[in-house]
Order: sequence, then structure tokens, then C-alpha cells
Amino acid sequence: MATRYLDAVDYNLYMKNLSIILVLLFSVNLYAKVQVKVLKGDVTFNGTKVTKESDLSMGGSVEVGDKSFLKIFSDVNNSSIVIGPNSKLDIKFEKKKLPFSLLNGVARWVTEGQGKLKGGIKTRNAIMGVRGTDFMIIANWKLAETEVICFDGQVKIFNRENRKDTGLINKGQWGGLGGRFGDSVGKVLDLPERFVEVSKQMLPMNPSSL
Repeated sequence: MATRYLDAVDYNLYMKNLSIILVLLFSVNLYAKVQVKVLKGDVTFNGTKVTKESDLSMGGSVEVGDKSFLKIFSDVNNSSIVIGPNSKLDIKFEKKKLPFSLLNGVARWVTEGQGKLKGGIKTRNAIMGVRGTDFMIIANWKLAETEVICFDGQVKIFNRENRKDTGLINKGQWGGLGGRFGDSVGKVLDLPERFVEVSKQMLPMNPSSL
């Protein structure tokens, strides 16, 4: 009798743990999928070398080495992100929080269409809200600086220290915060068309030639 009781307890505990694991895995896969689309050079995810088959959906830290790049696609945002050389991007899906944080380096975000969740990306001192947009972010961790160049649509930039301090960056404009640009969102500047085009080529959305 005691053996049967222990067997029943072990079985119930096993099934309980299995169901929790399955629910977690299923909910994560159902909630978000982050896929590798283009990869070149030295890229790691949580310290492990990234391949074209890597699944980044569980979240973690992406580090892109010198002369390297990574293009990923987030299905819940219906958006592509290109992460440039010498950059670090954290991915963490949590309720009511933006999943992408550019800690250092450069990235370009392009919204492909309507997603399940609104797009956006954070840096050390700023939050960028996406409005059907193609834009580039430059983050300097040491100087606590954030720069945004908008190629299409609009980007709403928020100061993380003061959410009332905001700026709206339209197509062909630049905005900055922190370090050399001051502790508040400064004046949004119009950029020469040639400068915008050169900036696009620095981090193209089809980066096979980088």
C-alpha cells in the first residue's frame, strides 16, 4: 500500500511539473516568436553562437561583434530589426513592457504592418514608440546618449527619467537625449536628404553587403 501511495504521489507530481513546463513553453511560443532572418559574422545569444536556425523567443542578450550584423523578425510586432556591429540588444517579453532594449550600438527598426502588440524599443535613458515607422537608433551606454533618425513615419521619444519630457520625430528628422544632447529631449532637427540616404545605407534592411 505504501509503495502504491508513493508511486501515485510521484506520478501526480511528475504530471503537475510536466503540465507547468508545457504551459510555459506553449504560452511563450504562442505569445512571441523572434526569428533570425540574416546573419553575418560573430553574433552570440546568451553567450552561445547564433545560427540561422536559432530561436530567440525565450529572451536573453544578443551581442553583435565587429564587422558583424543580425536581422531578426518579431511576429507579435510584425517588425524587423537589424542590429549593427559592436551592438548589444536585450530581449525580454513581459506583460505591458517593451521587449527590446538597445543597450549599446546601433539598430534599425522597420514595421512591416499591423502587429498584435505595438512596437517600441528602449535604451538606457529613452523609450521610442513606433508609429508605422522605419527608423534608426544609436545608443551610447558610456555617455548615456540616445539618437534617433526617422526614415519614414513617426517616432515618439520619451525621457525615461521624466515621461512628460517627449518629442515627436518625423520623416527626415533627428532627435537626441542625454550626454552631449542634454538631460531633456532637445529640439528635433531637420536633416539634409543626402544625410538621411547615407544613414540608411549604413544599416540597410537587407544587409548582405555590409
